[in-house]
Amino acid sequence: THNMQQAARASDFTAFMLMNQKRAGEVIEFGPTDDIFNRPKDSRTEDYITGRFG
Repeated sequence: THNMQQAARASDFTAFMLMNQKRAGEVIEFGPTDDIFNRPKDSRTEDYITGRFG
C-alpha cells in the first residue's frame, strides 16, 4: 500500500521504495514494520515517514 498509516497498522514487514534516476524502483529499506517506522536506518525513509517529502 502507499498509505503509510495503513502499513504501520496492518503489516509485519515494510519495504520503502523510491524511483532511481533510471526510473526503476529501488528498495531503500526493508524490515520489521516497527523498525522501519521507529528506527529507520536511511534518512530518506525517515524523511518520508515524517512527511518531509512525498
